[in-house]
Amino acid sequence: MTDARVQCRDRPCCWPLAVPFGYDGGMDANEKRPWYRLHWGTWFVVFALSGWLAFSQAIPRFSLSRGVAIHSGHGWPNHWLHRSVIPAGTLPPPMGASTKVLNAWQPQAIAVGSVVSLLVILAPLIVVERWQRAGGRAQFTIRSLFAVTFIVAVLVMFFGWAPGLFRHLEWWELPIVLFSFGCAIYLALSATWFALGFLRRPAPAKVEADGSPAQ
Repeated sequence: MTDARVQCRDRPCCWPLAVPFGYDGGMDANEKRPWYRLHWGTWFVVFALSGWLAFSQAIPRFSLSRGVAIHSGHGWPNHWLHRSVIPAGTLPPPMGASTKVLNAWQPQAIAVGSVVSLLVILAPLIVVERWQRAGGRAQFTIRSLFAVTFIVAVLVMFFGWAPGLFRHLEWWELPIVLFSFGCAIYLALSATWFALGFLRRPAPAKVEADGSPAQ
């Protein structure tokens, strides 16, 4: 680390420019970083995904006209709000004196959207933070190749299982969704791998009272 970074590392306002992602604030190599101290790269991913989620929930995902009314749906992956707008003057007075907006809220879609939104943020947060704490280096092994192949296969099958997840997305939104779902699949695969390794772990050897191994 250069002298300028050493002088600036204790000033939080300078950290984004002065301290690299892998730097742990001067802690020893054997000292574990607290779980709540996320790297700047992780915060960038979280803020980017949060901004996209806010945008994706606010914009109308479809708009069509039926008679005098204009109907639109808001929300992703399911439309949690169906809105109908009746322009002023299209109905006889007094009903047509002003523009009328009718909102139909969908509680089930709100619950599903909340769960998916948490998944979209938490899965990349965990994967990106774990990758940075491991040194930020890509390691190509047989297991990682198997994991990538499995993740890609599951994502491809998603297009057939749940086409509604991708139907109303713009082309530039697809990489964001696929990245988030890929991180979630990776976490599920890692948890399964860990559980299998734990179950296959040999039982501890029995020890007699005098410390000698049991016969």
